Amino acid sequence: MLELRPPRAPAQVVVVIAAVSAVLAVGGIATGQVLLGLVALLSAGWLASIAYVSLTAWSRVDADGMRSHWMRTTQAVRWDEMADIEVDRRGPHGALRTIEAVRADGAVARWAPWYPFLWYAHHSVSISIEPLTEAAAAHGVEVTVLSPSP
Repeated sequence: MLELRPPRAPAQVVVVIAAVSAVLAVGGIATGQVLLGLVALLSAGWLASIAYVSLTAWSRVDADGMRSHWMRTTQAVRWDEMADIEVDRRGPHGALRTIEAVRADGAVARWAPWYPFLWYAHHSVSISIEPLTEAAAAHGVEVTVLSPSP
């Protein structure tokens, strides 16, 4: 079984920043800086939500197939439903853009759907490509790498 999660340390730092911001925001409201305090409180809430989705996201590959959970949504694709896994490297200078499991009916499920949103997850997603392609090969699923055109 392969399990991938966004790195925890950056999310934990964001939690600390959100908590400190919330305290400062309440202090600002209490001292009469209501508008500034409310904006800071909204920012702290946004930071806390980023940390929450980062700490609860996961993708797993096992004998049944692939499952990804991101922002209260879980997508699952069984191996026998999968037609292909596409590794999209059409970003600038061949950078990784996404990894998708394509079903036989054309529907797509993303591996590590948080990757474009959480900038600090690049390394963990990159090192998961090889074990993912090995699992796909073991189940007879083709892997396609999309490269930028010259």
